[in-house]
Formats: sequence, structure tokens, C-alpha cells
Amino acid sequence: MATSSPLNNARQENHYKILGIGTPIVDSIIKVQDDYVNSLPGAKGGSILVSHRALQRILKETPFPLKVNAGGSAANTIKGLAALGHASALIGKIGDDDAGQIFSANLSSHGIVPCLSLSRIPTAQVASLITPDSDRTMRTFIGAGAEMTESDLSSSLFQGVDLVHIEGYLMNRHGVVEKTMELAKAAGALVSFDAASFEIVAEYRKPMIKLLTRYVDVLFANEDEAWALSGLPPERACLLLKDICPIAVVKMGSKGAWGATGKIKAYHQAFDVPVVDTTGAGDLFASGFLHGLMKDRSLEENLRYGTLVASYVIQILGAEIPEDSWKTIKTNLGSVHE
Repeated sequence: MATSSPLNNARQENHYKILGIGTPIVDSIIKVQDDYVNSLPGAKGGSILVSHRALQRILKETPFPLKVNAGGSAANTIKGLAALGHASALIGKIGDDDAGQIFSANLSSHGIVPCLSLSRIPTAQVASLITPDSDRTMRTFIGAGAEMTESDLSSSLFQGVDLVHIEGYLMNRHGVVEKTMELAKAAGALVSFDAASFEIVAEYRKPMIKLLTRYVDVLFANEDEAWALSGLPPERACLLLKDICPIAVVKMGSKGAWGATGKIKAYHQAFDVPVVDTTGAGDLFASGFLHGLMKDRSLEENLRYGTLVASYVIQILGAEIPEDSWKTIKTNLGSVHE
């Protein structure tokens, strides 16, 4: 049975204006050889769920991680927004363990208020195994993240918030997404939603469309997720989806992104940069886009902001952009607006 306990009482003061909600995951990025990955169950380059014991065995068998970060889709987006100067917080559920403390401390180090409740289940963790060809094989223990319920949410967390960002992976937590959206709207906040994966969309398509129609202001979907929602290719899917919620964005990786709202449609091509690792590209795209939205920029500028930020994260391992790069990004965002 899970227990809820705030780790940071400062959350009650609600100094933040942007609130994310998702599954907190501690991501260990490790370089390995192909023969090790091939010895594991599951396909190379894939992502499967494993037990806590299996994950700990992998972490013990492999070299010391190159990076250990607070991860998860919503966490990545919120860290990007915090780096761009937005007072932010994150709701999630962690275990009362070392991994949970790592996650909470990582958020705090980025100036993010950790609105985290506690579970007796260990914190979610992922081993991201990078082979010499730069391919990433992921083995994930979902842990405490699967324990989140409506009881972990309260209206006080949403007071004074301008934007609530939700990851689609929470669709399998019964009632959590709808309750979050209800509380966000009651607080007068905009709601942005990341569709997460085409598997999630395929499984929850009908309830997801209902939520999009009733609550969501900004939808982020990649081309596979957009297809699962609409049965249409990216541009046409974007035009259909903007009639379901006010702003629709369809990301196409190296092929750029479409955005649509009202009678306005826009496209932005991807920046031509060397690709090291695409992890977090969609999440950081959302950071840039939402930054523009909060600054009341045009749809075209928002797409450019998202594309620019995403272009930096794909040049590094993992989803945590270094501080020096953020300085360059913010300078470039300024020149973009000028």
C-alpha cells in the first residue's frame, strides 16, 4: 500500500507558475558492448519493463554510469522550462529510497519545487544502455510511478498556476489524468498534454480524445501518435486535431514539425545538427514551444523555439542539457524573436 507524504513543504506557498505531472524516473546512462545487450532478454534498441531485482542486477553488472539524472517525460519538459526561467514544480510519486532522494535533489538543483509523495514501492528507474553504434536499449522498472492515484492530488497544488503539463504515460493510472485536468481548469490554468507513445494512444484512444475535447489547450504528438489518434499523415492530422483542442503540434523528428490553431497552420524544419542521442527530443521540444506560448509568441515562433531547444538535446547523451548550452539557447531564442 502506498503512502503519501510531501517532501517539500514549500510547495504549499505555490511560488511556481508552471506545474508538471508525470512518473519520476532515475535514468542511468551506461556505455556497454553489443554482446552484453544481446545477452539480455528483449531486443537490442528496444524498451521493456523489468523487475526491481532485474534492474539492480543490470546496474551491478555494467560499468559506472556516465550520467544519473532525474528523468521521465514531464520531468524533462519541466526542467527545460525551469532552465528557460519559468518558476516550475513537478507532481509525482517516488519511493522512500536513495533513488527517490536523487530524483528530488536533482529537481531542487534546477530550482524546481518537488511536489512528490512517497510510496513503499521503490522509485522508478531505467538503465539506458548505449552501444558503440549509439543505439539505446532501455530496461525500465516502473516502481512507485505506478502507485499514483487521485489521492496524491489536491487543489492547493494548482493554486496560482498558469500552465499544467501532463504526460500521456499517466493514462494507465485510473482517473489521475482527468482529475489533474479538472483541478487545472478550476485553477484557471492552461493544460498541455503530451501523447507519450503510439502504444498508449492505441490503448486509450477513446478516453484520450474525450479528455482532449473537454480540457486540453495544447496537444503534443509525434507522427506515430498523431496517426494512432487520427489515421492521418502529419499535416492532415495536425489540422484535424486542432479542431479537437485549440492548439495541436505534430512532431516529425528530422522532418520538422507542424502546428495548427484556429485558421493558422505553420511548419518548421528541423535544424541540421549532429545527432548523438534522440532521448528527450520531444520533451525538450515541448519546453521550447511552451516557453514561447507563455511569452505570447506566435505559433510560428513557438515551433521555432521548440525545434531549437530540441536541436541541442539530440547532440548529447541523455535529456539534461548542460548549463553552458542553455546560455547559448537563451541567447538564440532572443535573436529568434528579434
